[in-house]
Amino acid sequence: IREGETVGVFQLESPAQRSLQTRLGADGLEDIIASVALIRPGPIKADMVEPFVARRHGEEKVDYLHPLLEPILAKTYGVVLFQEQVIEIAIEVAGFTPGEADHLRKIMGKLRTKGELDNLRELFITKARQRGLTTTRAAEIFEYIAAYAGYGFCEAHAASFANLAYKTAYLAAHYPAE
Repeated sequence: IREGETVGVFQLESPAQRSLQTRLGADGLEDIIASVALIRPGPIKADMVEPFVARRHGEEKVDYLHPLLEPILAKTYGVVLFQEQVIEIAIEVAGFTPGEADHLRKIMGKLRTKGELDNLRELFITKARQRGLTTTRAAEIFEYIAAYAGYGFCEAHAASFANLAYKTAYLAAHYPAE
C-alpha cells in the first residue's frame, strides 16, 4: 500500500489514491481509514489533502481555529474528515443539541437550499457567540465545516472500506493474478 501498488485494491486503485498512498506512508489501519475519507470531493474541494499529509509527517504545524476543536480534530491533524466531526463541532462550538447537530449535518450533506443553510449558519453563529466566540471566529468555523460537509464521509463507512481495502491488498500481494 505504501508503495502505491494498489491497482485492483478496493477503494485504493484510483490515480489519486495511489499517489496519496506513496505520500502518506500508511503504517496502520487508521491511516488507510483517513486516506479513504481524504480522496472524496469534500476534502479535495476544501483543500484538506495536502495539509493532512504534511501535518501527519510533522512538516506543517497542526493548527486549530479554536481550542474547542482540538479534541475533535486531533486524530486527523486538525482536518475535518468525517461527518461525526461536523456533528461534534456543532455540539461543542455552538452548543447544538445532538438532534440539531445531526440536522445540520443532513442539510450540509444534501445541500438542499441556500436558505436552509443560511438559516443554520445564522443559528450556529448566534449560539457560538452565546458560548463566548466572536462572530468572525464562529463564521470562520462554520465555513470551515460547510466547505467539507457537502461531501462528507462517515467514519464507520470509511473504516469498513479501509478494512476491506487492507484485506484486498493482502490478497493481491499474496495471490497475484496470473
